[in-house]
Amino acid sequence: MKRFAYILLIGISAIISCTDSPGTYYPRYSTFPNEKAISARVIELDTVFFRYPFRVAVKDSMAIVMDLHNADYYFHAFTYPNWKHIVSFGKRGEGPEEMLSAETFQFDSPDAIYALDANKMQISRWAVSAENRLATRQEVIQLDKSLVRSLDFYATDSCFLIPDYLGEHRYWQV
Repeated sequence: MKRFAYILLIGISAIISCTDSPGTYYPRYSTFPNEKAISARVIELDTVFFRYPFRVAVKDSMAIVMDLHNADYYFHAFTYPNWKHIVSFGKRGEGPEEMLSAETFQFDSPDAIYALDANKMQISRWAVSAENRLATRQEVIQLDKSLVRSLDFYATDSCFLIPDYLGEHRYWQV
């Protein structure tokens, strides 16, 4: 009896497997019903490309744009209102004239800015010349090591006010 059940099971399986399929579920196309073409055109630009322009400040005829996630430079100076590129400065790096990070900046005069580098714990003053298309670092103010990663500052006539994130004081006067 067992032998008969096995033969019957094999016979039914053979008959089912040899029958034609009921139809194609996934038809194949030789062409698509709707075709669209994509084309591109290169547009030449004479400007600086930013990865993440984060802060913008305008003073008289100069605008400074800070690029937070840059490839080379943190700051880019432009004429205002024409937005013609003057110079890029604040080179990214670990050298003495370079910056590890840039948190914020503030105009000191129409042709100079202060920039805060929290990782190096310093504020730099940069002079920007639109005529010479040049930016030079004029001075570096080292911050006290007791400050915890300062992220902001305010320049007054005689000092800098820096927020205290530890809570001992509201501001540090540097």
